[in-house]
Amino acid sequence: MRIIFLDMDGVLNSTQSAYWFREYRDSDNSWLDYRGDDSKELSMTEKMLCPYACWNLKNILRLYPDVQIVISSTWRRGKTVGRSTEKFNLIFKYHKIFEEDRVIGATPVLNKESGYEIEQWINDNKDKNIEDFVILDDDSNMGPYLKNLHFFKSAVKDGFDFITLEKGDKYL
Repeated sequence: MRIIFLDMDGVLNSTQSAYWFREYRDSDNSWLDYRGDDSKELSMTEKMLCPYACWNLKNILRLYPDVQIVISSTWRRGKTVGRSTEKFNLIFKYHKIFEEDRVIGATPVLNKESGYEIEQWINDNKDKNIEDFVILDDDSNMGPYLKNLHFFKSAVKDGFDFITLEKGDKYL
């Protein structure tokens, strides 16, 4: 099994996508129309992921059908009790990233750098036969993985862009 440890803010949404979403939300529904579903189960924040970043994630998952997703984003904490694996699968299905469930969990909340939470998840899941993993994040709080081949940093302005996609694709 191969894993993508996925951050949300700065990866699947960005400064650029937030600007365009706010700009067109009230005047033009085309931002949401391409999905063909006005799901009441999702918040506006969950609906405003960047279409380009979503396409890039979809492309990686299409190329590597054995890759599963573990959420390392602060979104796993949510407003009170956090978003569940089922909720993340719903978000990704809404954005047409995949049809079958690919999110298998979330990193533990240790109140440490994300890299240590990822390391803890890997240690807690040794029975899953993890062949390899990549980390997609816009932050540099990767602790043991900061200068590691596993870590692919996106820019908060652009999100999961084509350059980051190419690096991750070459690694996988």
